[in-house]
Amino acid sequence: MGSRGITALDNIAASQWGMFTAAQARAVEVQSHQITSLVREGRAEQLSYGVYRFVSSAEVADPDVKAAWLSLKPEMLAPDRLASQPYDAVVAGRTAAHVHGVGDFYATPYTFIVRKRRQTRRADLQVWTRSLDESDVTMAGTLPVTTLERTFADLILADEDPSLVDDAMQDAARAGRVLDEVRLGELLGPAAKRNGYASGPAFAAVLIARNMAPIQMRSSVESALLAMKHLTKPTGAVSAAAQIDPQTQATVDDLLRAFSSELASEAPASNKGRK
Repeated sequence: MGSRGITALDNIAASQWGMFTAAQARAVEVQSHQITSLVREGRAEQLSYGVYRFVSSAEVADPDVKAAWLSLKPEMLAPDRLASQPYDAVVAGRTAAHVHGVGDFYATPYTFIVRKRRQTRRADLQVWTRSLDESDVTMAGTLPVTTLERTFADLILADEDPSLVDDAMQDAARAGRVLDEVRLGELLGPAAKRNGYASGPAFAAVLIARNMAPIQMRSSVESALLAMKHLTKPTGAVSAAAQIDPQTQATVDDLLRAFSSELASEAPASNKGRK
């Protein structure tokens, strides 16, 4: 087996999580029978139609998503284009939520936004040909994925179960993620009226107020309580003059507990229905 071609293929794979496509192999004069030999010898494994991974490569997060993404790349993709913008394919929809680690969405069907119409033989792929602003793309490691704002908007536009979108937004809030409400409002414009809202900004405001604000406010209350506890404990770093007197402390504690209880009663009811 020609070592020069395999070395070139290994260099390509090194820039894309140890993976390579059959087309990329042909581009460096590695033939199909040589790929078959690599698989038979245990040096590579087939991940999906036309996509392979060198077995010696370290395991990567979401390998199935990355293999699906790679299968949509141009036939003669050069490694230095992997970090370029605009991207040829961006993880979106359910798959983006899965990559972001929010909600209980399955990664499949693997969903991508592409700039130009593409055809695929894979039944587990869903390709949306849509425009995508570069500001709506972020990186999950080295994988281009829609931002949370664009992900939530796409899920709503795709008529996903509203309770699942609510859960995903609540997960984002618990993880300390903060959404750009203005951008979310812009993206939700096309879905506003059919969901009963006068405008995209109004829709975004309600979603954030219902799903994220109570969790974020509760987190702030808990942080304040923790800070108060540290402040009122005599330490070498805090002078006696900086201490809060017991009566003031008791009043603050009562207010914070009441505030926290009110938030808990106003928090949206959990809906764990899944599909």
